[in-house]
Amino acid sequence: GLLLFSNHPEDHFAIPMAMVARIERIKASEIKVVGGQNILVYRGASLPILRLEQNISALYPETEEQNLFVIIFKIQDREIGLV
Repeated sequence: GLLLFSNHPEDHFAIPMAMVARIERIKASEIKVVGGQNILVYRGASLPILRLEQNISALYPETEEQNLFVIIFKIQDREIGLV
């Protein structure tokens, strides 16, 4: 199956569910910028966070949301989040 999501009402994306470890809801204020990298302190560790619009040709969200959903992937033995 696929996980369908959007970053903007006119942008739609899909990710194979097999790649998704879990989805978490966080507050936007929990994401910090450290050395130019978005980081979420999560479960006692620093989780690197990618934002679609900063990494691919995606539209920016229309409004800055207070609450965000983070799709967490496990790649090799590390986790990474996608807002």
